[in-house]
Amino acid sequence: MVPKIALLTYPFLSEYMKEILQPIENRCSINIIEFPTQYAGLALIQKNMPEYDGFCVYSALLEKFIRDLPSPVTKPVFYLDGFTVDFFKTFFLMLAENRDLDFSKIYTDTTLLYRDEARSLSDILKNIKYFERDPIRYPEKINLETLMVMEGRIEAAAKEFWRRGIFTQLVCRNGYVAQAMRNAGIPYVFVYPDAARVIEILEKLLDTVQLHRMADSFPASIMIFSVQHPLGAYGEVSQESVRIQKALLEFGRDFAVNFTIQPRAQGYEVLSSRRVVRKITGEYRNCQLKHYLFSVLGMDIRIGYGIGQDIMSARRNAVTACGAAESQGNSCVVTETGSLITMNSSSEEYEGAPAGALNIAARSGLSVQTIGRIQSALHFHGSDELTTQDLAGSLQVTVANANRFLNNLVKNGLAEVVAEKKNIAKGRPSRVYRISRDLFKAAGAGP
Repeated sequence: MVPKIALLTYPFLSEYMKEILQPIENRCSINIIEFPTQYAGLALIQKNMPEYDGFCVYSALLEKFIRDLPSPVTKPVFYLDGFTVDFFKTFFLMLAENRDLDFSKIYTDTTLLYRDEARSLSDILKNIKYFERDPIRYPEKINLETLMVMEGRIEAAAKEFWRRGIFTQLVCRNGYVAQAMRNAGIPYVFVYPDAARVIEILEKLLDTVQLHRMADSFPASIMIFSVQHPLGAYGEVSQESVRIQKALLEFGRDFAVNFTIQPRAQGYEVLSSRRVVRKITGEYRNCQLKHYLFSVLGMDIRIGYGIGQDIMSARRNAVTACGAAESQGNSCVVTETGSLITMNSSSEEYEGAPAGALNIAARSGLSVQTIGRIQSALHFHGSDELTTQDLAGSLQVTVANANRFLNNLVKNGLAEVVAEKKNIAKGRPSRVYRISRDLFKAAGAGP
Protein backbone atom coordinates (compact mmCIF):
# COMPACT_ATOMS: atom_id res chain seq x y z
CA MET A 1 0.00 0.00 0.00
CA VAL A 2 1.30 3.46 -0.94
CA PRO A 3 2.30 5.51 2.13
CA LYS A 4 0.05 8.45 2.91
CA ILE A 5 1.89 11.60 4.02
CA ALA A 6 0.49 14.89 5.35
CA LEU A 7 2.45 18.11 4.79
CA LEU A 8 1.32 20.82 7.22
CA THR A 9 2.17 24.34 6.18
CA TYR A 10 0.96 27.93 6.17
CA PRO A 11 -1.52 28.89 3.38
CA PHE A 12 1.15 31.35 2.22
CA LEU A 13 3.38 28.42 1.22
CA SER A 14 0.83 26.06 -0.34
CA GLU A 15 1.43 26.94 -3.98
CA TYR A 16 5.22 26.79 -3.55
CA MET A 17 4.96 23.35 -1.99
CA LYS A 18 2.68 22.05 -4.74
CA GLU A 19 5.23 23.05 -7.36
CA ILE A 20 8.21 21.31 -5.75
CA LEU A 21 6.52 18.05 -4.67
CA GLN A 22 6.33 16.47 -8.13
CA PRO A 23 9.58 14.41 -7.88
CA ILE A 24 8.24 12.46 -4.89
CA GLU A 25 4.57 12.06 -5.79
CA ASN A 26 5.22 8.72 -7.49
CA ARG A 27 6.44 7.25 -4.17
CA CYS A 28 3.56 8.28 -1.93
CA SER A 29 0.20 9.98 -1.61
CA ILE A 30 0.92 13.42 -0.16
CA ASN A 31 -1.69 15.91 0.98
CA ILE A 32 -1.04 19.54 1.88
CA ILE A 33 -2.91 20.59 5.03
CA GLU A 34 -2.95 24.32 5.69
CA PHE A 35 -2.82 25.75 9.20
CA PRO A 36 -3.38 29.46 9.96
CA THR A 37 -1.15 29.50 13.06
CA GLN A 38 1.31 27.05 14.56
CA TYR A 39 -0.96 26.52 17.56
CA ALA A 40 -3.79 25.50 15.20
CA GLY A 41 -1.33 23.05 13.63
CA LEU A 42 -1.22 21.07 16.90
CA ALA A 43 -4.95 20.38 16.73
CA LEU A 44 -4.69 19.40 13.06
CA ILE A 45 -1.99 16.82 13.86
CA GLN A 46 -4.15 15.21 16.53
CA LYS A 47 -7.23 15.25 14.31
CA ASN A 48 -5.48 13.73 11.28
CA MET A 49 -3.06 11.33 12.99
CA PRO A 50 -5.05 8.10 12.38
CA GLU A 51 -5.41 8.90 8.66
CA TYR A 52 -1.73 9.31 7.73
CA ASP A 53 1.44 7.22 7.94
CA GLY A 54 3.71 10.21 8.56
CA PHE A 55 3.77 13.98 8.89
CA CYS A 56 6.03 16.71 7.58
CA VAL A 57 5.54 20.08 9.27
CA TYR A 58 6.93 23.38 8.13
CA SER A 59 8.18 24.54 11.52
CA ALA A 60 10.81 23.02 13.82
CA LEU A 61 9.00 24.73 16.68
CA LEU A 62 5.73 23.00 15.80
CA GLU A 63 7.54 19.65 15.62
CA LYS A 64 8.85 20.24 19.16
CA PHE A 65 5.36 20.88 20.57
CA ILE A 66 3.95 17.87 18.71
CA ARG A 67 6.50 15.70 20.52
CA ASP A 68 5.32 17.17 23.85
CA LEU A 69 1.61 16.49 23.32
CA PRO A 70 -0.07 14.59 26.22
CA SER A 71 -1.35 11.99 23.74
CA PRO A 72 1.76 10.57 22.12
CA VAL A 73 2.20 10.97 18.36
CA THR A 74 3.41 7.55 17.28
CA LYS A 75 3.77 8.39 13.58
CA PRO A 76 7.08 9.82 12.31
CA VAL A 77 7.20 13.64 12.18
CA PHE A 78 9.84 15.63 10.25
CA TYR A 79 10.21 19.40 9.84
CA LEU A 80 11.42 21.65 6.99
CA ASP A 81 12.68 24.92 8.46
CA GLY A 82 15.36 25.63 11.06
CA PHE A 83 18.20 25.77 8.51
CA THR A 84 20.19 29.02 8.61
CA VAL A 85 21.60 28.35 5.14
CA ASP A 86 18.21 29.43 3.72
CA PHE A 87 18.54 32.78 5.50
CA PHE A 88 22.05 33.38 4.15
CA LYS A 89 20.94 32.43 0.64
CA THR A 90 18.13 35.01 0.94
CA PHE A 91 20.54 37.67 2.27
CA PHE A 92 22.88 37.04 -0.67
CA LEU A 93 20.07 37.38 -3.22
CA MET A 94 18.88 40.60 -1.58
CA LEU A 95 22.40 42.02 -1.76
CA ALA A 96 22.79 40.93 -5.37
CA GLU A 97 19.70 42.91 -6.29
CA ASN A 98 20.67 46.01 -4.30
CA ARG A 99 24.30 46.63 -3.34
CA ASP A 100 23.29 49.72 -1.33
CA LEU A 101 21.23 47.80 1.24
CA ASP A 102 21.49 49.14 4.80
CA PHE A 103 21.63 45.94 6.84
CA SER A 104 20.99 47.89 10.03
CA LYS A 105 17.52 48.67 8.68
CA ILE A 106 16.58 45.08 7.79
CA TYR A 107 15.12 42.91 10.58
CA THR A 108 14.09 39.25 10.84
CA ASP A 109 10.64 38.23 12.06
CA THR A 110 11.97 35.44 14.30
CA THR A 111 13.68 37.98 16.57
CA LEU A 112 10.56 40.14 17.01
CA LEU A 113 8.80 37.66 19.29
CA TYR A 114 10.73 39.15 22.21
CA ARG A 115 11.13 42.84 21.37
CA ASP A 116 14.18 43.34 23.57
CA GLU A 117 15.94 40.68 21.44
CA ALA A 118 14.98 42.18 18.05
CA ARG A 119 18.03 42.18 15.75
CA SER A 120 18.87 43.62 12.37
CA LEU A 121 20.99 41.84 9.76
CA SER A 122 24.00 43.93 10.77
CA ASP A 123 23.55 42.69 14.38
CA ILE A 124 23.32 39.11 13.12
CA LEU A 125 26.45 39.43 10.97
CA LYS A 126 28.40 40.62 14.03
CA ASN A 127 27.51 37.44 15.89
CA ILE A 128 26.51 34.71 13.45
CA LYS A 129 27.02 31.94 16.04
CA TYR A 130 24.27 33.43 18.21
CA PHE A 131 21.91 33.53 15.24
CA GLU A 132 22.67 29.91 14.33
CA ARG A 133 21.79 28.82 17.86
CA ASP A 134 18.32 30.44 17.64
CA PRO A 135 16.58 27.35 16.18
CA ILE A 136 17.72 25.41 19.26
CA ARG A 137 17.26 28.15 21.84
CA TYR A 138 13.77 29.30 20.81
CA PRO A 139 11.99 25.92 21.10
CA GLU A 140 13.40 25.58 24.62
CA LYS A 141 12.32 29.12 25.57
CA ILE A 142 8.81 29.25 24.09
CA ASN A 143 6.01 27.64 26.12
CA LEU A 144 2.53 26.65 24.98
CA GLU A 145 0.99 29.97 26.09
CA THR A 146 3.54 31.88 23.98
CA LEU A 147 2.92 29.56 21.01
CA MET A 148 -0.81 30.40 21.13
CA VAL A 149 -0.15 34.10 20.50
CA MET A 150 3.24 33.93 18.78
CA GLU A 151 2.24 35.05 15.27
CA GLY A 152 0.08 37.85 16.62
CA ARG A 153 2.90 39.16 18.81
CA ILE A 154 5.37 39.17 15.92
CA GLU A 155 2.84 40.89 13.63
CA ALA A 156 2.12 43.62 16.21
CA ALA A 157 5.85 44.22 16.84
CA ALA A 158 6.60 44.37 13.11
CA LYS A 159 3.86 46.93 12.48
CA GLU A 160 5.08 49.05 15.41
CA PHE A 161 8.73 48.89 14.28
CA TRP A 162 7.66 49.85 10.74
CA ARG A 163 5.60 52.79 12.01
CA ARG A 164 8.57 54.04 14.04
CA GLY A 165 10.90 53.67 11.04
CA ILE A 166 13.16 51.13 12.73
CA PHE A 167 13.31 48.88 9.65
CA THR A 168 12.82 49.33 5.93
CA GLN A 169 12.31 45.64 5.13
CA LEU A 170 11.41 42.51 7.12
CA VAL A 171 12.90 39.08 6.39
CA CYS A 172 10.15 36.54 7.17
CA ARG A 173 10.30 32.83 7.89
CA ASN A 174 6.78 32.71 9.34
CA GLY A 175 4.09 32.39 6.66
CA TYR A 176 1.45 34.08 8.81
CA VAL A 177 3.70 37.12 9.36
CA ALA A 178 4.61 37.30 5.66
CA GLN A 179 0.91 37.32 4.72
CA ALA A 180 0.23 40.02 7.33
CA MET A 181 3.06 42.17 5.93
CA ARG A 182 1.68 41.74 2.41
CA ASN A 183 -1.80 42.76 3.58
CA ALA A 184 -0.40 45.80 5.43
CA GLY A 185 1.77 46.90 2.51
CA ILE A 186 5.00 46.56 4.52
CA PRO A 187 8.10 45.55 2.48
CA TYR A 188 9.18 41.98 3.24
CA VAL A 189 11.21 39.11 1.82
CA PHE A 190 10.22 35.51 2.50
CA VAL A 191 12.81 32.80 3.25
CA TYR A 192 11.64 29.79 1.25
CA PRO A 193 12.95 26.34 2.22
CA ASP A 194 15.27 24.96 -0.44
CA ALA A 195 13.31 22.77 -2.88
CA ALA A 196 15.97 20.05 -3.09
CA ARG A 197 16.16 19.78 0.68
CA VAL A 198 12.36 19.57 0.99
CA ILE A 199 12.44 16.52 -1.29
CA GLU A 200 15.38 15.06 0.66
CA ILE A 201 13.49 15.42 3.97
CA LEU A 202 10.34 13.88 2.52
CA GLU A 203 12.35 10.93 1.20
CA LYS A 204 13.81 10.40 4.68
CA LEU A 205 10.29 10.53 6.09
CA LEU A 206 9.15 7.87 3.61
CA ASP A 207 12.09 5.63 4.56
CA THR A 208 11.11 6.01 8.22
CA VAL A 209 7.49 5.16 7.41
CA GLN A 210 8.65 1.95 5.71
CA LEU A 211 10.65 1.01 8.81
CA HIS A 212 7.57 1.63 10.96
CA ARG A 213 5.55 -0.64 8.72
CA MET A 214 8.11 -3.40 9.13
CA ALA A 215 7.95 -2.90 12.89
CA ASP A 216 4.16 -3.37 12.78
CA SER A 217 4.79 -7.09 12.43
CA PHE A 218 6.53 -7.19 15.84
CA PRO A 219 4.74 -9.56 18.26
CA ALA A 220 2.52 -8.14 20.98
CA SER A 221 1.32 -9.61 24.26
CA ILE A 222 -1.87 -8.25 25.84
CA MET A 223 -2.29 -9.16 29.53
CA ILE A 224 -5.82 -8.82 30.93
CA PHE A 225 -6.59 -8.92 34.64
CA SER A 226 -9.13 -7.60 37.13
CA VAL A 227 -8.34 -5.46 40.18
CA GLN A 228 -11.54 -6.62 41.88
CA HIS A 229 -11.20 -10.39 41.69
CA PRO A 230 -9.26 -13.00 39.72
CA LEU A 231 -10.63 -13.77 36.28
CA GLY A 232 -10.14 -17.45 36.94
CA ALA A 233 -7.51 -19.98 37.95
CA TYR A 234 -5.15 -21.31 35.30
CA GLY A 235 -6.83 -24.07 33.28
CA GLU A 236 -10.20 -23.53 34.94
CA VAL A 237 -13.26 -23.92 32.76
CA SER A 238 -16.12 -21.97 34.30
CA GLN A 239 -19.10 -19.99 33.08
CA GLU A 240 -17.16 -16.78 33.77
CA SER A 241 -14.07 -17.87 31.82
CA VAL A 242 -16.27 -18.84 28.88
CA ARG A 243 -17.90 -15.38 28.96
CA ILE A 244 -14.52 -13.65 28.99
CA GLN A 245 -13.10 -15.67 26.11
CA LYS A 246 -16.32 -15.22 24.14
CA ALA A 247 -16.15 -11.45 24.72
CA LEU A 248 -12.52 -11.34 23.54
CA LEU A 249 -13.34 -13.31 20.39
CA GLU A 250 -16.32 -11.06 19.63
CA PHE A 251 -14.15 -7.98 20.12
CA GLY A 252 -11.63 -9.40 17.65
CA ARG A 253 -14.42 -10.07 15.18
CA ASP A 254 -15.80 -6.53 15.51
CA PHE A 255 -12.34 -5.01 14.94
CA ALA A 256 -11.49 -7.50 12.16
CA VAL A 257 -8.34 -8.69 13.96
CA ASN A 258 -7.12 -12.15 14.90
CA PHE A 259 -6.46 -13.05 18.53
CA THR A 260 -4.79 -16.06 20.10
CA ILE A 261 -6.15 -16.29 23.65
CA GLN A 262 -4.31 -18.12 26.41
CA PRO A 263 -5.32 -18.39 30.09
CA ARG A 264 -2.74 -17.10 32.56
CA ALA A 265 -2.60 -16.96 36.34
CA GLN A 266 -5.32 -14.51 37.46
CA GLY A 267 -6.18 -13.51 33.93
CA TYR A 268 -5.70 -13.98 30.20
CA GLU A 269 -3.04 -13.29 27.60
CA VAL A 270 -3.88 -12.34 24.02
CA LEU A 271 -1.10 -12.78 21.46
CA SER A 272 -1.16 -10.50 18.47
CA SER A 273 1.02 -7.93 16.67
CA ARG A 274 1.98 -4.29 17.05
CA ARG A 275 -0.29 -3.45 14.12
CA VAL A 276 -3.30 -4.85 15.98
CA VAL A 277 -2.41 -3.02 19.21
CA ARG A 278 -2.10 0.27 17.35
CA LYS A 279 -5.46 -0.36 15.69
CA ILE A 280 -7.47 -1.25 18.81
CA THR A 281 -5.92 1.53 20.90
CA GLY A 282 -6.11 4.30 18.29
CA GLU A 283 -2.31 4.73 18.22
CA TYR A 284 -1.93 4.10 21.98
CA ARG A 285 -4.45 6.80 22.96
CA ASN A 286 -7.62 5.03 24.08
CA CYS A 287 -8.14 1.49 25.34
CA GLN A 288 -11.16 0.33 23.34
CA LEU A 289 -10.74 -3.21 24.65
CA LYS A 290 -11.25 -2.00 28.23
CA HIS A 291 -14.45 -0.16 27.24
CA TYR A 292 -15.78 -3.22 25.46
CA LEU A 293 -15.05 -5.69 28.26
CA PHE A 294 -16.51 -3.41 30.91
CA SER A 295 -19.70 -2.86 28.93
CA VAL A 296 -20.11 -6.60 28.28
CA LEU A 297 -18.86 -8.08 31.56
CA GLY A 298 -19.40 -5.24 34.00
CA MET A 299 -15.89 -5.70 35.47
CA ASP A 300 -13.27 -3.05 36.11
CA ILE A 301 -10.47 -4.62 34.10
CA ARG A 302 -6.83 -3.54 33.70
CA ILE A 303 -4.87 -4.24 30.53
CA GLY A 304 -1.13 -4.20 29.91
CA TYR A 305 0.09 -4.13 26.30
CA GLY A 306 3.66 -5.25 25.61
CA ILE A 307 5.41 -5.03 22.24
CA GLY A 308 8.79 -6.57 21.49
CA GLN A 309 11.05 -7.74 18.73
CA ASP A 310 10.31 -11.30 19.85
CA ILE A 311 7.55 -12.93 21.88
CA MET A 312 9.59 -13.16 25.10
CA SER A 313 10.45 -9.46 25.11
CA ALA A 314 6.80 -8.66 24.29
CA ARG A 315 5.70 -10.67 27.34
CA ARG A 316 8.25 -8.98 29.59
CA ASN A 317 7.01 -5.60 28.41
CA ALA A 318 3.39 -6.67 28.97
CA VAL A 319 4.18 -7.63 32.59
CA THR A 320 5.79 -4.20 33.11
CA ALA A 321 2.74 -2.54 31.53
CA CYS A 322 0.44 -4.53 33.86
CA GLY A 323 2.32 -3.22 36.89
CA ALA A 324 1.94 0.34 35.65
CA ALA A 325 -1.73 -0.24 34.82
CA GLU A 326 -2.43 -1.48 38.34
CA SER A 327 -0.68 1.45 40.02
CA GLN A 328 -2.01 4.16 37.69
CA GLY A 329 -5.53 2.87 37.17
CA ASN A 330 -5.24 3.08 33.37
CA SER A 331 -4.37 0.65 30.63
CA CYS A 332 -0.70 0.98 29.67
CA VAL A 333 1.59 0.11 26.77
CA VAL A 334 5.31 -0.66 26.88
CA THR A 335 6.65 -0.33 23.35
CA GLU A 336 9.48 -2.23 21.68
CA THR A 337 11.84 0.61 22.68
CA GLY A 338 10.85 0.31 26.36
CA SER A 339 8.75 3.50 26.40
CA LEU A 340 5.79 3.44 28.80
CA ILE A 341 2.57 5.04 27.51
CA THR A 342 -0.49 5.49 29.72
CA MET A 343 -3.76 5.53 27.81
CA ASN A 344 -6.87 7.59 28.53
CA SER A 345 -8.92 4.63 29.63
CA SER A 346 -9.85 5.53 33.15
CA SER A 347 -8.65 8.67 34.86
CA GLU A 348 -10.10 11.20 32.42
CA GLU A 349 -13.35 9.42 31.65
CA TYR A 350 -14.23 8.41 35.16
CA GLU A 351 -12.95 11.44 37.05
CA GLY A 352 -15.55 12.21 39.70
CA ALA A 353 -17.41 9.05 38.75
CA PRO A 354 -18.45 7.88 42.25
CA ALA A 355 -20.45 11.07 43.03
CA GLY A 356 -21.81 11.31 39.50
CA ALA A 357 -22.71 7.65 39.33
CA LEU A 358 -24.59 7.79 42.64
CA ASN A 359 -26.35 10.91 41.45
CA ILE A 360 -27.49 9.29 38.19
CA ALA A 361 -28.38 6.04 39.93
CA ALA A 362 -30.60 7.91 42.37
CA ARG A 363 -32.29 9.84 39.55
CA SER A 364 -32.74 6.94 37.13
CA GLY A 365 -33.31 3.96 39.40
CA LEU A 366 -30.43 2.08 37.71
CA SER A 367 -27.44 0.62 39.50
CA VAL A 368 -24.05 2.34 39.53
CA GLN A 369 -22.58 -0.60 37.62
CA THR A 370 -25.25 -0.38 34.91
CA ILE A 371 -24.58 3.34 34.48
CA GLY A 372 -20.86 2.61 34.07
CA ARG A 373 -21.50 -0.16 31.57
CA ILE A 374 -23.77 2.09 29.48
CA GLN A 375 -21.08 4.76 29.41
CA SER A 376 -18.43 2.23 28.31
CA ALA A 377 -20.78 0.98 25.59
CA LEU A 378 -21.09 4.55 24.28
CA HIS A 379 -17.31 5.00 24.30
CA PHE A 380 -16.85 1.75 22.44
CA HIS A 381 -19.42 2.69 19.79
CA GLY A 382 -17.76 6.09 19.47
CA SER A 383 -21.14 7.81 19.31
CA ASP A 384 -23.68 9.42 21.62
CA GLU A 385 -26.52 7.77 19.69
CA LEU A 386 -27.67 4.15 19.74
CA THR A 387 -30.76 1.99 19.49
CA THR A 388 -32.20 -0.41 22.04
CA GLN A 389 -30.77 -3.28 20.00
CA ASP A 390 -27.32 -1.65 19.99
CA LEU A 391 -27.34 -1.34 23.77
CA ALA A 392 -28.68 -4.86 24.29
CA GLY A 393 -25.88 -6.27 22.13
CA SER A 394 -23.19 -4.24 23.88
CA LEU A 395 -24.34 -5.12 27.40
CA GLN A 396 -25.38 -8.65 26.41
CA VAL A 397 -28.80 -8.23 28.02
CA THR A 398 -32.28 -8.74 26.63
CA VAL A 399 -33.88 -6.07 24.44
CA ALA A 400 -36.54 -5.64 27.12
CA ASN A 401 -33.91 -4.82 29.77
CA ALA A 402 -32.06 -2.45 27.43
CA ASN A 403 -35.39 -0.73 26.67
CA ARG A 404 -36.04 -0.35 30.41
CA PHE A 405 -32.59 1.21 30.95
CA LEU A 406 -33.12 3.73 28.15
CA ASN A 407 -36.66 4.63 29.20
CA ASN A 408 -35.46 5.32 32.74
CA LEU A 409 -32.74 7.64 31.41
CA VAL A 410 -35.23 9.45 29.14
CA LYS A 411 -37.78 9.83 31.95
CA ASN A 412 -35.15 11.51 34.13
CA GLY A 413 -33.74 13.83 31.47
CA LEU A 414 -30.49 11.89 30.95
CA ALA A 415 -31.31 10.74 27.40
CA GLU A 416 -33.58 11.75 24.55
CA VAL A 417 -35.15 10.13 21.51
CA VAL A 418 -33.73 11.87 18.44
CA ALA A 419 -34.86 9.71 15.51
CA GLU A 420 -36.35 6.46 14.35
CA LYS A 421 -34.56 3.88 12.23
CA LYS A 422 -36.51 1.61 9.90
CA ASN A 423 -35.87 -2.10 10.32
CA ILE A 424 -35.00 -4.26 7.33
CA ALA A 425 -37.44 -6.86 8.55
CA LYS A 426 -41.07 -6.00 9.15
CA GLY A 427 -41.93 -4.43 12.45
CA ARG A 428 -41.78 -1.20 14.33
CA PRO A 429 -38.97 1.26 13.58
CA SER A 430 -36.23 1.33 16.20
CA ARG A 431 -35.87 4.48 18.25
CA VAL A 432 -32.50 6.19 18.25
CA TYR A 433 -31.50 7.53 21.68
CA ARG A 434 -28.89 10.18 22.41
CA ILE A 435 -26.96 9.92 25.67
CA SER A 436 -24.01 12.08 26.70
CA ARG A 437 -20.78 10.06 26.90
CA ASP A 438 -19.78 12.42 29.73
CA LEU A 439 -22.79 11.23 31.64
CA PHE A 440 -21.16 11.32 35.09
CA LYS A 441 -19.87 14.88 34.67
CA ALA A 442 -23.06 16.12 33.06
CA ALA A 443 -25.22 14.94 35.95
CA GLY A 444 -22.78 15.67 38.75
CA ALA A 445 -24.52 18.89 39.79
CA GLY A 446 -28.06 17.61 39.44
CA PRO A 447 -30.63 17.23 42.24
